[in-house]
Amino acid sequence: MTTAATEELLGWARAAGVTVAAGPPVTDGAQMYLWLLALLPEQQLRPGEGAAAVRLRLRYLCCAARPDDLVSLDRLLQATVGSPYPALFEAVPVELWQAAGLTPRPAFHIDVVARLDRPLRPVPRVVEPLRLQTAPITTLRGAVFGPGGQPLAGMRVATADGRVSADTDHAGRFELPGVIHGSPVALRLTGRGRRFEHEAAADGTPAMIFCDFGKD
Repeated sequence: MTTAATEELLGWARAAGVTVAAGPPVTDGAQMYLWLLALLPEQQLRPGEGAAAVRLRLRYLCCAARPDDLVSLDRLLQATVGSPYPALFEAVPVELWQAAGLTPRPAFHIDVVARLDRPLRPVPRVVEPLRLQTAPITTLRGAVFGPGGQPLAGMRVATADGRVSADTDHAGRFELPGVIHGSPVALRLTGRGRRFEHEAAADGTPAMIFCDFGKD
């Protein structure tokens, strides 16, 4: 966008009969320089423009190559009359010249309005009623046993993410509602000062979990 705007402005300036270059006046060979200083928001949109386009003002500093060259500056200034690029007269901070290592010289500003298109992705037309697809939910049931096949009561059984948990009853049984049907469920079991990990299939078959207290 900035490249196109700069080329457009350079072409206009050259048509006015002025040898012009882009950038600060740090090289020889041009009478005038168009120095892009800032991108400014453009509030006013043209008819038909909306969210698909962004308009910006590119502010250029027009300055002579030599501090004493008022002829070239006046020629370009006269070309702005009635053109799409009216001259703007604002004070140029001395710090700008110092940062570029230049002696202050006659200058004025020109704003160029540039448009940046933002293509909008087409939204497909809805021709059928919307359907909400959800994962089938089930309750994982099972029992926990210890050495010798003895039911373990008071064991905490929880999903690995900690979202659902339950304690086993006197027969070692537990229920974990809200798990996805058909998917393996990672479980963590704690109790008797120990911790175990187990994976059970939530396919409707009761999970039989055996905890070996003889191993770490």
